[in-house]
Amino acid sequence: MKDTYRKNAGRVILSLVPLVIFGVMSPLRACVIQVLVDSDNIGELLEKCPIVVAFSLGVLLFEWLSRSRQTIVAGDMEMDLRNRLIHRLFSISEDQFEKKSLDYYLSKFAAGIRMILEDGVNNLYDMILQAVYVITAVIYLLCTEPLLLPVVAVAGAGQFAASCILKRKACFTEERYTRALEDYLHGVRSVLGGRKVLRAFDAVKQVLVRQENLNDYICREKESASRTLYGLKALASFVGNGALLIVLWSSMFFAVTGRITMGELAAVIYSMSFVFKPCRKIADGILRLKALEKETAEMESLLTGESNEQANPVSYPQTYMFKDTVFNNVALYQNYSRDQVIEALREAGVYDTIRKLPMGVDQEISEGGKNFSEAELQGIALARLLLRKKGALAK
Repeated sequence: MKDTYRKNAGRVILSLVPLVIFGVMSPLRACVIQVLVDSDNIGELLEKCPIVVAFSLGVLLFEWLSRSRQTIVAGDMEMDLRNRLIHRLFSISEDQFEKKSLDYYLSKFAAGIRMILEDGVNNLYDMILQAVYVITAVIYLLCTEPLLLPVVAVAGAGQFAASCILKRKACFTEERYTRALEDYLHGVRSVLGGRKVLRAFDAVKQVLVRQENLNDYICREKESASRTLYGLKALASFVGNGALLIVLWSSMFFAVTGRITMGELAAVIYSMSFVFKPCRKIADGILRLKALEKETAEMESLLTGESNEQANPVSYPQTYMFKDTVFNNVALYQNYSRDQVIEALREAGVYDTIRKLPMGVDQEISEGGKNFSEAELQGIALARLLLRKKGALAK
């Protein structure tokens, strides 16, 4: 993980340049709103239109640049992580590899890396963008009416704290339901795996009753989690709307007393969307990073674990077949010629059968070798071994 971050550090920093520019320009649309609303006549309004169009196109350009650079960097990091992981899994000892199931390792290639990218890399990009939003909007408010700043600061801090507390509570509730569901599924797998024993001992009825009770418990947990989640969302909406109303009332007060213009009032209201919503997103991003710690630690352990590259350098599992051609199953993607593979198949006594297939040695073996007989599969496995023995003798 650390090596991947270091390897892409330069590109990450460069990709942040358009992101920060976009983050600054977006809240500054408030300035555009201000000058448009404060226009005295149609002629002045039309004169400002080209500036508005140019500014909007600039925002669009830097948003596209920032998103495209982020996508490229994230894609490169994903490729690097997958390559490093597959190399590492071939270098660890068999004992270490077998401590986990194959499903566990496959999940790291898919869900694990996706989680690291979404909740880690992309989440960090978004948090930086939200932070730039807030800083730019606060500076604008400070320049427009300094007395608004304490009101916005208190309202924003309150919403940030409320979002953190509510999100943490929601995560705890969801985690409790997830654990209950996992326990239920483990139970289902266990009873289905042992159904012959249960039938033999006439224990099916008792087990089904137990599973029905567990299913009822799962449904109640789901209902409880949903009610809690909806309640938290309603409360978060109440806090957000309350904060917005406080700022709106304060802004109206300054507009009525003549401290700010109507254009500045409209701009201040627009700026609030770059304070309150980003505060919620930053709070959510912090919790996502916290939840990612376990997955990151597991991935780091896999990538930096014990290496066993020199141990047992020649050891060939003989019967496993890949979902690939006969040729690739014999050559195992190594630099063997077609004639060498055919000769090995002939010595294994299976070439006469293989050459009669529609694609010959290019015939694909389906998953599990279901489209070949056991004898044919054993012959292909033997050819695989004979090919390597010949290569070793030639050396």
